[in-house]
Amino acid sequence: MASDKLKYLYFLLLALSIFTVSCGDNEVDEAFIDKSFLEKEPCAPPCWYGLELEESTEEDVYDVLKQLPFVKNDNIFEQSTTWINGDSVKVISYKCVYPRGLVCGRIYIVKDTVREIITKVNYDLPLSLIVEEIGEPEYIIIHNPIDSNGCEISLDWPKKQISVSSDSQEKCPAPNTKFSPDAKVTYLMYAVSESFTASVENQYPWPGFVQP
Repeated sequence: MASDKLKYLYFLLLALSIFTVSCGDNEVDEAFIDKSFLEKEPCAPPCWYGLELEESTEEDVYDVLKQLPFVKNDNIFEQSTTWINGDSVKVISYKCVYPRGLVCGRIYIVKDTVREIITKVNYDLPLSLIVEEIGEPEYIIIHNPIDSNGCEISLDWPKKQISVSSDSQEKCPAPNTKFSPDAKVTYLMYAVSESFTASVENQYPWPGFVQP
């Protein structure tokens, strides 16, 4: 169930969006971007708008999503898949007001408890800021999708239940290649421990950032 603090945040963002309508579409869009990782409101990661891993239920998820101003309430839908141990998973996906028509988040539910929360980052969030906030990752995973020319790189903090990805259309670098501090985060994931133990291939030590 949504907290009073969440309701206050909703009405605050709604009021901001109404105020900025006369100031141009770009400012209206800014009012509908999920920046909860930075703002830590109404709770700090890996909590997301009051949803807690292994505690929150499917009902809680719907209660929260229907109140978030950046979520299109008529574009929340369910899918089914299988969890790591074979359990059935209900995936609740949603589209956002900005960018229009884009699925910008998915929440994975197993046995009526939240196991993963994945959100697309629709603003400028550099990797250096993530590391500054929560420290160096325990490892990185480099994946070159078969059906794509791009590269998927994730930085993982299993003990903190946080993972971020930085995807690009470029060829994957060598594992010991240092990251640019300005490299952009593509997705944020908050997940239970088994989500990390399932990803053991292509795992490498954190190489650090390129020094200025």
